[in-house]
Amino acid sequence: MNSRYLTWLNQEDLDLNIKQELEAMTDSQIEESFSMELKFGTGGIRGVLGAGDSKLNRYTVSKAVEGFSRYLKENTLENGVVIAYDNRHQSEYFAKLSAGILASHNIKSFVFKKLRPTPVLSYAVRALNASAGIMITASHNPKEYNGLKMYDDKGCQLVPRYANKVIDHIQTVEDIFSIKPMDFQEALENKLTTWIDESLEKAYLQSVLAMDEEKTEKSIKIGFSPQHGTAADLGPRLLKEAGFKVFEEASQMDPDPDFKGTKSANPEDKRAFEKLEILGKKENCELLIATDPDADRLGVAVYHQGTYHYLNGNQTGALLLDYLINKRKKAGSMPKKGIVFSTIVSSDLGEKMAKKNGLSSLKTLTGFKYIGEQMALIEDTPFSFFMGYEESYGYVLKDITRDKDALQALMMVSLMADEYQKENKTLIDQLETIYQTYGYYLETLENIALKGIEGLKKINAIMDYFRAYSPKSILGKPLIIKEDYLTLKATKNTETYTLNTPKDNVIKFIFKDFWFVLRPSGTEPKLKIYISVKKESLNEAKELLDSLRTELLKMTDNILESER
Repeated sequence: MNSRYLTWLNQEDLDLNIKQELEAMTDSQIEESFSMELKFGTGGIRGVLGAGDSKLNRYTVSKAVEGFSRYLKENTLENGVVIAYDNRHQSEYFAKLSAGILASHNIKSFVFKKLRPTPVLSYAVRALNASAGIMITASHNPKEYNGLKMYDDKGCQLVPRYANKVIDHIQTVEDIFSIKPMDFQEALENKLTTWIDESLEKAYLQSVLAMDEEKTEKSIKIGFSPQHGTAADLGPRLLKEAGFKVFEEASQMDPDPDFKGTKSANPEDKRAFEKLEILGKKENCELLIATDPDADRLGVAVYHQGTYHYLNGNQTGALLLDYLINKRKKAGSMPKKGIVFSTIVSSDLGEKMAKKNGLSSLKTLTGFKYIGEQMALIEDTPFSFFMGYEESYGYVLKDITRDKDALQALMMVSLMADEYQKENKTLIDQLETIYQTYGYYLETLENIALKGIEGLKKINAIMDYFRAYSPKSILGKPLIIKEDYLTLKATKNTETYTLNTPKDNVIKFIFKDFWFVLRPSGTEPKLKIYISVKKESLNEAKELLDSLRTELLKMTDNILESER
């Protein structure tokens, strides 16, 4: 029997539900639940709910927050921690548990009275001059998951130089069962925990509403879904206050932790829009918008030529960037040293658009925390923030949050679509204009799901193969640069140089007319393969994208077959 399993099982005063789950485990379930400890990924700590060191539960959450508390104390970060939570199973409980653990260290917390979006948490950290933030969420993951995102005093998710210190403190927690949180009600009475006043949220909403500078009459009809999540009241409220006609998908407005009203709570997945499409056709909606459970990601579908067309994250990002550039140029307010931030797995289209219009462009590692970090670094410099986005449906248009903000994007996409509609154009028409101006950039993302310990071994085998792989060409296109973000080495021709970024298990191959990236997910048991191509015509781009996708999947299949 696994020794850690027995340690858990024999604990006095063990949570009854967890004890019952442990007693019912098979040998394989024991191995899964105790094979490893939860680790920081791109979104903090995230895992399947359940008993054991490998799962998310009151004890693993306590360990994480205990380590975070020790980090805050050691670094005299004593202005308090903002805590928010989403609609998932145990989210509110984990939020109050976190407040109790912080209180046991005499660290104050500011807690939202009801579930609230990630961007509102990010905004609140700076608005309250707090030292940190904790968001209880598993973002767009399936219902079985929950997690914690940890934030710095800028409202930005912890980047490695801070996260590693927190991890060090988490690892000093030897006995997770001895952590004694203060009772939440006691923390309230001792003023170590306070409820956040609604005026803060109103200030955030007003700042987002201010993006509607012209305040013209709106004609577009919008179908909206929060996918049972935290944008259920704030999303429609924003749009209605701005004058939009909004139709809500009633079956997805309640905070159901089982997401029974949707086939997928992830707006990157078209299944999330199935009911919205029906609603949209019934009400003649020209625009459909869905946010994920913690309202940091936003998906868009556009009615064009008799059907709904789905935009990917790169396309929405390009449309928003184009719209902002045209809007600022028209107003004569283009910044002299504006910067557009994106990531190394985002399309190069945004970079080309930025440079052609006098803006700088900077690509970071995957994860919006790196964009948030850069936003903070340009404070008090001649440079100014213009826009930040990543291919995974995350956008910031205004520097009031340092994490991706689906509510900002909801407002700006709606304003943009409404303005183009008045010109008898759809967002698809405008996207075609962008492609004709800058070239046809097409992208796809392949997710290879490989669960469990064996799955992790297979992911490592694929990464090891490509880490050693240095082809002269693929599909007749020569290799230009290979970048390995784990070794921080890049090779161009025969020359090797150092990459100036934090380490990450990512490999990027840049060829003539295309690039691809391999990256294990930081929050889910899968390997991500990002593919991007650029050609002068749509048909050429589609053909190249299909050929490259087929070639790469054939290579990974061969590696998996050899592993079997």
